[in-house]
Amino acid sequence: MNRHKALSILNINLEYYELNEEILKKYYRKACLKTHPDKKKNINNEDFLIVKEAYEYLKDDLMYKANDENEKQKNKERINKSNESNKSNESNELINGDFYELILTIIKPFYYYYFPKTVELNPSLSNLLKKDLFFLKEYNTYIPLWHREIILFDKVNIIINPLLPENVTIDDDNNIYIRIDKETEKYNIGNDSISFLIPLNEDKKYYKGIPKINYDNIYDVTSLSDLIFIRS
Repeated sequence: MNRHKALSILNINLEYYELNEEILKKYYRKACLKTHPDKKKNINNEDFLIVKEAYEYLKDDLMYKANDENEKQKNKERINKSNESNKSNESNELINGDFYELILTIIKPFYYYYFPKTVELNPSLSNLLKKDLFFLKEYNTYIPLWHREIILFDKVNIIINPLLPENVTIDDDNNIYIRIDKETEKYNIGNDSISFLIPLNEDKKYYKGIPKINYDNIYDVTSLSDLIFIRS
């Protein structure tokens, strides 16, 4: 069990710093109503046990965060000391994509005190479709850009916020929706490097999109979401 998986199991769509014990209990009760064998027929008892495990994991995690004021202060001091090193992104490089398409921003707000460092990556739609990885040289780690958030070694929070055109949206299952006009027959992405054909007689066209998020294996690309063109 990890934090991402536990939040997903309990269907918690909050930033971690917004979560507290009272809110956690509310989500836990809702999940119990859906999975408890005494409440629902034909429910596997294993599902309820997984919900309970996720709750216990997050409860312990919150308790650690609430009680560890000394660690909080140390983290703030580490942030201040690392200001100079965080000003430059020269130690990072994009794998399989064009570097100029990715904007790296180092963020150090104190509400992320639980992590000594927070990094935001802003890949393009082309980066996502090419399944690009971003190499964070400081930690010798490759970051899969189709994820939303990744925590490294329980101390680095990686937030991935794609820069998308106004006509493009991505849902929670990583399905991509692209709205096009009635006359569009060909749609180009990323300086014409990726192209899709959409027959004029079809109001909706499906293609294979980006990898689905797999918390057990963040590099898994075997299962792809949909790329959907919709005429408006």
